[in-house]
Amino acid sequence: MEKIFLGYEHSTRKKYEGIHPFLKNAEGKIHSKLYTDNNPTDGKKVSSYIHKILSGEKIDNTSVNNSLQENIHIATLEKLVNWGESWSLVFLSTLIKLGIL
Repeated sequence: MEKIFLGYEHSTRKKYEGIHPFLKNAEGKIHSKLYTDNNPTDGKKVSSYIHKILSGEKIDNTSVNNSLQENIHIATLEKLVNWGESWSLVFLSTLIKLGIL
């Protein structure tokens, strides 16, 4: 499942170590649910949702393509951080210093 999502696999076999494409399309490029070289707005790829968010477009879980429902969940940063943990405060202060928040 992970190989299909990423489009590559990792090998530790001697003389074959490293990352290797798992699935290739007819053009010989990596085929995955993660991204495509040809179309950054392809709604069947995770990269399109990252592109939309970085472009300022508002999206929610209902706009996610059915083929990616098990891979993508849209949430705000506040819902992802456990504010009771001390590392969360360090994380938050880092984001503020970087100008992200």
